[in-house]
Amino acid sequence: MPGFDRTGPRGAGATTGRGRGWGRRQGGFGPGGGAVRVDAGAPSSPEEERLALKGERNRLKAELARTEERLRDLGRELREE
Repeated sequence: MPGFDRTGPRGAGATTGRGRGWGRRQGGFGPGGGAVRVDAGAPSSPEEERLALKGERNRLKAELARTEERLRDLGRELREE
């Protein structure tokens, strides 16, 4: 998108590219709007990988806790009916 005019590659339309420009998802976070996770590549050291994995583990644990809480809430609602 050379002119950042949302016309896509070679003027073929906004949805014909790879989503790398300042399109409709912008929201102030730079190219792509931060809406899509971009993997920057492999960690440069075992310590970086370890820290990244620990962060992912914590995120997954929090998501699991939210899911289990919602299941408990739904079970209570069903018993109350």
